[in-house]
Amino acid sequence: LYIVDMYRLVIEHPEWIPSRWQQELGDLRAGSDKGRIYRVYPKNAKLRSIPRLDRADTAGLVAALANPSGTVRDLAQQQLTWTGAKAAAPALEKLVTEAARPQTRVQALCTLDTLGALTPAVVARALKDRHPGVRRQAVRLGDGFAASSPELLALITPLVDDADAFVRQQVAYSLGEWKSPAAGVALAQLVRKNQDPFILAAAMSSALPHSATMIAQMNTGGGANRTLMEIVIATQNFK
Repeated sequence: LYIVDMYRLVIEHPEWIPSRWQQELGDLRAGSDKGRIYRVYPKNAKLRSIPRLDRADTAGLVAALANPSGTVRDLAQQQLTWTGAKAAAPALEKLVTEAARPQTRVQALCTLDTLGALTPAVVARALKDRHPGVRRQAVRLGDGFAASSPELLALITPLVDDADAFVRQQVAYSLGEWKSPAAGVALAQLVRKNQDPFILAAAMSSALPHSATMIAQMNTGGGANRTLMEIVIATQNFK
């Protein structure tokens, strides 16, 4: 835990202080030579070293994504993105499937995306990850392959029954990007099986390109319901 003891007469930038007030306050930088930073930790604790990521090479930055500190992982991901380190792609792909921490697997996946090195094969593996947070991000990143790799949809549609509500919500958001009728069938299943208003709202946001399929699916054997009528009205499909 770090505690910053900042000792300044004026915190606000002078640009936002009227000139008359500045004259009354006097030295606006009073206290700039004071203040302390305390590092608090348990007695006899063995502290982790703080890596110098600004001096790390690509391999070191990739390794830092496995650090237990979220701050270190974020900074490593930032550095990899800033430097455009596409050479890190093989190591990042390995992290996506082999890293122990789900946070690391997610950040490796997203770093591949920001580097323009993400492939459908990596997304496909992440869609089957044991942690819902990884599956959720894989669904989101799969949107970018909706046109070029339509086969990924067959791995996404089963996730309408995912045990995690956030995964189902992301599936509802993403299915609007897929043009296949199978996406409309999956959306209809989501609407039928979920009462969560956030999931239903996500499904509605994807309904427009699939309205005909959804209406046909939801009207089969059951007649109209409130959600079906909302889809009809929202998409202006009155047939």
